[in-house]
Amino acid sequence: MRVERMTRRALHRVALALALAAGAGAAPLALAQDLPLPGEGFTWERVGDRPIEADDLAFTDDGTLWAASADGPYHLDLTDGFPGRWVLIDEPSLHGAILPLGPDTLVGNTGASIYRSVDGGTTWEEVYDGAGDHGLYEVPAGYPFAGRVLSGASQEIAYSADRAASFTRAVVPGQGGGEVAGAADFVSLPPGSSHPGRILATGRWGVTVSDDGGETFSESGLYRFLYYVGEAVG
Repeated sequence: MRVERMTRRALHRVALALALAAGAGAAPLALAQDLPLPGEGFTWERVGDRPIEADDLAFTDDGTLWAASADGPYHLDLTDGFPGRWVLIDEPSLHGAILPLGPDTLVGNTGASIYRSVDGGTTWEEVYDGAGDHGLYEVPAGYPFAGRVLSGASQEIAYSADRAASFTRAVVPGQGGGEVAGAADFVSLPPGSSHPGRILATGRWGVTVSDDGGETFSESGLYRFLYYVGEAVG
């Protein structure tokens, strides 16, 4: 029997998306903060017709829920109503993350590569061999370097300036013995901040920063502060 599991980042994304779906015009952060805690009115319902092992979850613009799984990408079919039916796309096996980039474009990490679909997830093409086992991130609209897509791995970061049609390996700090910094998660500093557009990445060696849209990263004050435990930055 396959065990259901969900990363903390994926759980937060789903909770926030469900809050937005219910939304009454409040700011996303406020909605997320207002969700009750388990035991305080918050209940769980099974989504889909069977358990699946999901490494990441994301909603496309049309409200379709996608799951990254070692089995391949799943999407939730709600034709017959909730809880819906999980529909499996056999390939590729997505061990990392899934990221929608528009109505028909999705990007996924396989554990060793990055794949992209431009037909709503029906077919997938490998666009980069590497940087494929951790987070995917798109710089938000209105930010410097908006639309840049970044992908992380334990010892690598890759970036795309063409909507994930291709990726280039970023320059990251290195250590003796061939060890180099990678990334598990990313965040951008917003317009109006002291360093608008600066991208922070957390991962193998702590926090690194980029001021050129993810092309090069340098050490921060938290570089090497933590080893191999940087899972999320915000």
